[in-house]
Amino acid sequence: MSAPSVAKLLQGSLDGFDFIGQGMQMYNGLRSHVMELYLQAASIDFSAIFTGKVKLRQPIQATMRAVLTESDLTTSFNTPFVIEKLQRLKY
Repeated sequence: MSAPSVAKLLQGSLDGFDFIGQGMQMYNGLRSHVMELYLQAASIDFSAIFTGKVKLRQPIQATMRAVLTESDLTTSFNTPFVIEKLQRLKY
């Protein structure tokens, strides 16, 4: 990261951010084979980071791509998190 980039980051500005993950499992048991997240310029409330949260100063443009395998879907639909949500459905 260059010096101007560090200065912008400390001010809470990002020119963009790409996140690509494979074989991810979220806290509630949901799994994804591949997840890609591409964010354009963002303005972050830097003081909120110290509380463990990310707070945006304005809306941002983002694109996300998720790939789920049959195994991922089967496992995810059988997690306590999803089962509880499905049991609450009224139809």
